[in-house]
Amino acid sequence: MGLTRYIVCVPARSVAHPAEPTDRIGIVQRAVNDLDCYDGFTFKLKQMIESQQSFDGNPIYALLHEACYCQGCVVFPPPQYPLTQSSISSEPSLWSAVRCMPSSLKHQNDDDPIIFTGEMVYPTMFIDYSELSKFHELVEPLALERAWPSLYNICQLKKNEVPVYAANFIDDMYVAYDLSRETVATIQGARCFDTNMLQHNAVRAKTWAVMGELWKLRGGEVD
Repeated sequence: MGLTRYIVCVPARSVAHPAEPTDRIGIVQRAVNDLDCYDGFTFKLKQMIESQQSFDGNPIYALLHEACYCQGCVVFPPPQYPLTQSSISSEPSLWSAVRCMPSSLKHQNDDDPIIFTGEMVYPTMFIDYSELSKFHELVEPLALERAWPSLYNICQLKKNEVPVYAANFIDDMYVAYDLSRETVATIQGARCFDTNMLQHNAVRAKTWAVMGELWKLRGGEVD
């Protein structure tokens, strides 16, 4: 089920917004209760967590979760040099979620607290999840791949002519706010509204709130 003794991957929808069904919100509350009462997770809680996991049904999401950020860069600027595979430089993902994890969390003892993580994908998931295990031999070469092309055309985004309206969540627990602002600044003509009243899953949990603000931007009601 993608669980380890100390690090538990909880889907974003389980902890994000109180407008969602209480059985999803209750996972974290029940986990705290189980730890207090039983010093561990009950089978029922594990079953609840498993029911909220979507990795088995969405293997492409798991496979490309980190790869989609491996943006290649042009070593030799065109048009002096043709854009070939050898002129693209990129770094492999190398399991970023594991590499960036604080060392204090990688080596824990039985007395250390259980840690909840978010939308990270770990190598062990391709062993623990039955459907993902079918891709076990593929995922390691993917994590080591260096020959990534330039997935996003930054130059084109800077001269964009298509209307773009975006929402930035200041306290988003999965996306760094500064990076969101940087992205908006890169896209010519992009307009956005920033809020600390909504969370990562707001498009799903509070669609009316997000779309309402975006329509205001489009209609010129707000700057």
